[in-house]
Amino acid sequence: MGLRFKEENEYRMLCAAYDILRKDATDMVWVEAVHDLEAKSRVKELASASDEEYVIFDQRTRRIVAIGSSLNPRL
Repeated sequence: MGLRFKEENEYRMLCAAYDILRKDATDMVWVEAVHDLEAKSRVKELASASDEEYVIFDQRTRRIVAIGSSLNPRL
């Protein structure tokens, strides 16, 4: 049981926990997957280079956890 628990935790740590999505006129467009610590900074970086709005989607809870754009950052 100990080895299996270790392997599952290592797998979870390697998998990206968040998706960054760009809001389109009619839909959300997947941009990339990121880990916990880099999600907000990556959205700020993307938003600063465009006028588009981005959201951070938590894969574990299946909810949008932050929204940001260059005009209206809510991170």
